[in-house]
Amino acid sequence: MKLFTVPVTCPVCGTSFKGHVLAEYHVEGYTLDFKPLFENGEKLLKYFIWFCPACHYAGYDNRFSFGKNSVSLEPAFIEAVMKLPKKSPAPLPYRFYRAGEIGELMGEKGVALMDYFLKSYWAAKDMKKKEWVKKSSQRILELAEQIYEEAGESEDLFIALYLAGTIYYEQGNMEEAAFQFSRMMRIKTIPTQYEKQIKFALDFLKGHKNEG
Repeated sequence: MKLFTVPVTCPVCGTSFKGHVLAEYHVEGYTLDFKPLFENGEKLLKYFIWFCPACHYAGYDNRFSFGKNSVSLEPAFIEAVMKLPKKSPAPLPYRFYRAGEIGELMGEKGVALMDYFLKSYWAAKDMKKKEWVKKSSQRILELAEQIYEEAGESEDLFIALYLAGTIYYEQGNMEEAAFQFSRMMRIKTIPTQYEKQIKFALDFLKGHKNEG
């Protein structure tokens, strides 16, 4: 793993800060909810997000000005970002959640938008931040339903319904988990690379049917 920093300028408020850049890290596998398992157990999620300490503009590096990457934002968008309520202190789950809120303002949709709230969810579970587990999981569930209504059969739909099922499962809502997994299994073309997730859903549905 290699970690270095670069000077970054926030395109919303003009604040300068150091952005972390992570390179040559290795992922050994993934949990059932797609969280990467890093080599030697390092907790590297915090290096995935850039966060302006002044205005709390947040996101991946392409949202910021650094090096040859110059970002210019419309005044109306800057005003909308500045109106978002800020949290202090700003724990990692909030930083990812904030990036998701900004993504919504940018018009991002689908799994690309869900990714921010999913990382907030992972971080919140790791840090045992119950408030952020609840907030981030709720946004994932809302987006999953939106994807179901809008996306049609796709890999995004599979991911969305699977994540909805696992979140309801972790919440102890087995009926809703079964409903989401059942919708997922009706997708005609299920991506084969998610064999572990498919097995988990099938095993759950078999056990749920037997219990019922």
